[in-house]
Amino acid sequence: MRRTIAERAIERARARGIAIEDDIEFMALVELWIEGEIDSREMHRRYLHLAGERARAVYRPEFKISSERSQ
Repeated sequence: MRRTIAERAIERARARGIAIEDDIEFMALVELWIEGEIDSREMHRRYLHLAGERARAVYRPEFKISSERSQ
């Protein structure tokens, strides 16, 4: 059921010109939610964190996103 919900949401975004399926980090969160490893509240919390890191990386180029820092 969760996969169906996610697929419909992705299709609605695509219809609006937003290709969220190309966002690897976001899709990883979606997969965690689909598998039941996290609930929607945790998915939202993690996405806000990711979006914040991305914004800081844009406004402060010396700031690296977490996944880049670990490499």
